Amino acid sequence: MYGVIFADNSEGAFSAYRFYESIGMVIGYIFNSILCVGVRLYFLIGLFAVSCVLYYFCEHAQSKHKIRELRGNLKLESTRSLAKSQTRVDSYLSSL
Repeated sequence: MYGVIFADNSEGAFSAYRFYESIGMVIGYIFNSILCVGVRLYFLIGLFAVSCVLYYFCEHAQSKHKIRELRGNLKLESTRSLAKSQTRVDSYLSSL
C-alpha cells in the first residue's frame, strides 16, 4: 500500500512504516506487564477493526484517483483523435 500511494517517495514512506512499526512494538512491550491478556485481546480486536475500515477507505480513494486519471487520459486521447479526424475531413473537402 505504501509503495502505491507514495510512489514518488517510496524510501521515505517505507522508513515511516518501519518507524511506526517500531513504535507499536514498544507500546506493546510496555503494556505487556500492565494489562491482562483479555484487555489486550479486546484492544487488538478493536484496533484491527479500525485498521480494516481505514484500509478500505484508502483503497477506495486510490481507486477513485486511478479512475479519474484514466478518464482524463481518455478525454485527452479522444480530443487528439477528434483533431486528427477533423484534419482529415478538411483535407478531403479541400481536395474536392
